[in-house]
Amino acid sequence: MRVLILGGNRFIGAGLAARLATRHKVDVFNRSGTGPEGVGIIQGDRNEIADLDKINFNRYKVVIDFCLFKPEQFELIRSRVRNKYIFISSAAAYSDSSRLMFNPDMPADGLSAYAPYGKEKADCEKLIHNTELDYLIIRPPYIDGPNSHRPRLGDFVNRLKNDLPINIDGDGSAIMSFVWSEDIVQALYTVVTRGYPSRTVMNAVGGEHYRVTELINTLGKILRKEPQYEFNNSDSIYPNVNLILTPGALFTFFDKPFIKRLPEYLDWYNNNAKDKYGYT
Repeated sequence: MRVLILGGNRFIGAGLAARLATRHKVDVFNRSGTGPEGVGIIQGDRNEIADLDKINFNRYKVVIDFCLFKPEQFELIRSRVRNKYIFISSAAAYSDSSRLMFNPDMPADGLSAYAPYGKEKADCEKLIHNTELDYLIIRPPYIDGPNSHRPRLGDFVNRLKNDLPINIDGDGSAIMSFVWSEDIVQALYTVVTRGYPSRTVMNAVGGEHYRVTELINTLGKILRKEPQYEFNNSDSIYPNVNLILTPGALFTFFDKPFIKRLPEYLDWYNNNAKDKYGYT
């Protein structure tokens, strides 16, 4: 099987590309012209038609899109994709709701706390729904783990180690779903290689959810550091909004609780945070 990954040069995209390349032919398309060992590289900007013309979409059984952020970007590839199309969307695509948990049957217009990102993801989804594509839309919540290009847990560890205050939006009571990076790579690998129901939306999540302060307190216990919080601070990494996704068909890939992976994250951090994030 030949697979095209739009993106594929960092974090989950790179992890999936490397995993697929052990058994399949994989090409990645991105502006940096980089990807993990064993994959083909097509350098280009998805916003440029001339660069998209470098891709022979007919060659690929599956196209996996990690870097679709705006509706106009989908319009440029809409008539090019021929076979299966997997869009890695976001839980931010859901609409504001008084309900505590979000499931794929609920409306998707973008959560206001994540504007404009959430609305643009939702608008992309609507365009995909209005095609005849054999698509799968994946909505993950917060993803973290080794090699994350966004130092969320990394920022907390850095602040704990250096006795710096940690900004919390609101009073810290918001509850959120989290998934471990390696688990979502395995979940995506399985849906790519084993198939999935056509024209489907799935949450990529297990059954666990936490307050951010729970994660920070656990990191503090491991590090033997007492967290210093600044509540009601809008500079927080996480907005003060509940973001709990209902588990679905991908539930079984997230069977080890995220919070129990934190020692694993700290091992990675201690060996890589200086080079990755510039932390000392």
